[in-house]
Amino acid sequence: MTQPAEFYYHNTKEVNYKGMPMVIPSVINYIVIEQDGSIYGFTHEPEPDPEGFFYCADPGNLMFPLGHFNTTISNWDTSLEAV
Repeated sequence: MTQPAEFYYHNTKEVNYKGMPMVIPSVINYIVIEQDGSIYGFTHEPEPDPEGFFYCADPGNLMFPLGHFNTTISNWDTSLEAV
């Protein structure tokens, strides 16, 4: 059964991602910063794409937008971190 979006944002946890304290949905297990500066959380480990982004290879993987840096990221492919 799929939960409504509000469910995920009301059940949260505190994490420290690369020195940034964040409050994120508790179902998120991985955080990445993509090449364009977008920050996303994933329930399952995502795969890097040569174009500078991560994608959900697993159809059960949920992706959550968490924020954005106003810069491009050169080392985006090493930004994946389990939380």
